[in-house]
Amino acid sequence: MFTKITIPFLVLTLSLVSCVEMKNQAMFDAPADQEIPEGIKNFYALNVFEGKLNGEHWFSVPPEIESKECLDITSTYFITSELDENGEAIVEPAMRWTWDKQAGDCDWMGMGLGWDGWSGKDLSQITDKAAIQLKVRSVKGDLKSLPLAACLEDYGDNQVWIGFHPQVIENGIIKEDEWSNVTLPLAEFEWDIAQDIDMSNIKQMLVQFEAAGDLYVKEINVIPFKGGFTKRIEIPYANQLDLTIDGKTDETLWSQAQAIEFASYEVKSLSDDENFYFSLSFDSEQNIINPFTDGGMWNGDGFEIAFTSNHELGKKRVFMSSTDQHFIINLANKRAWDYRNSSLIEGIQVAESKNNETYQFEIKVPLSSLDLDAFTPNVKYQMEFAVGKSSADGTKREMQYKWNSEGKDGFYAKPALWGEMTLNPLN
Repeated sequence: MFTKITIPFLVLTLSLVSCVEMKNQAMFDAPADQEIPEGIKNFYALNVFEGKLNGEHWFSVPPEIESKECLDITSTYFITSELDENGEAIVEPAMRWTWDKQAGDCDWMGMGLGWDGWSGKDLSQITDKAAIQLKVRSVKGDLKSLPLAACLEDYGDNQVWIGFHPQVIENGIIKEDEWSNVTLPLAEFEWDIAQDIDMSNIKQMLVQFEAAGDLYVKEINVIPFKGGFTKRIEIPYANQLDLTIDGKTDETLWSQAQAIEFASYEVKSLSDDENFYFSLSFDSEQNIINPFTDGGMWNGDGFEIAFTSNHELGKKRVFMSSTDQHFIINLANKRAWDYRNSSLIEGIQVAESKNNETYQFEIKVPLSSLDLDAFTPNVKYQMEFAVGKSSADGTKREMQYKWNSEGKDGFYAKPALWGEMTLNPLN
């Protein structure tokens, strides 16, 4: 492990004057200006860094090279436009990260934050309920990416990592003139390659620096954050459900199902030990068109569903497993095609109703029609939905709209692009 280095307390000239106003966070569940609670599910060590460097922080200094030629971390201050109760300007402490890996013989460049007095921190109960959030701003010019990675390290030197890719940056940009959030959901760390880490005994957070950059960091906190970046559907489940497949979805059970929306489409789902049930509703001025009777159904109006029946598989897979399913419902002739087995699926029921320009489909998929057993409640599976829209002449697909993988190609082959699905028992 790297040697802990005490950082000298350096006061920079108070030359930056700004009014620090936090904006509501658009990308994530947790807003930018949220108040840090007392605890998250009995975890109370929420403050990783707050303004001032101390003995809980260290950074690497390459041998025989001055730190500023590779990595330099110093204390700085900001004067806000707000005044305290005595009428004096409020001063906010921060730290400045300046790094350039190409400047010299720079090997590993990183910083450690021990927080909470270097005690072992138990994050095991909040890995799906929290994120680490940094409040940052650019020293010069707006930034759309950061060449950084973060990791949590336990007292056995085991590590789990996450990159600072654009998805973690609030609104996709770090500005020079105001503070922005960088949010790292614990659920998005690379758990698939960190099987041995002990999340009940975390020693520190590490930040690894690549390329070059110059950044102010004011705060680092553990905040409430449900799940990760992938979208989630929670499906009500019972041993047996009594539903009439008539396209109307007017049973009370459907009112308890979570509605997910993408583009102009709404999807709901229910499940029991023998079936999945889906509803699909949308508005369209065009009649439903899909003349295809085989694997070409994707060219017309169709509802595609993909999921895995093995919750133990890695969530970042870029290949299909034998336990992955992908099929399409032809919304015109109500037939279903299995893309994994290249065959029609027998036993699926599809009913349609229409009110003016609003279409409503209700679908029953027996698990036996896919040679599947009952799913396990309260564990995470992967699932994806897509809807294809036919051209007006019915010869080809005009558009395809996807739930979790919108804007990305290849969901039919890459489960890493799917969302998450959990069966929640009905009370």
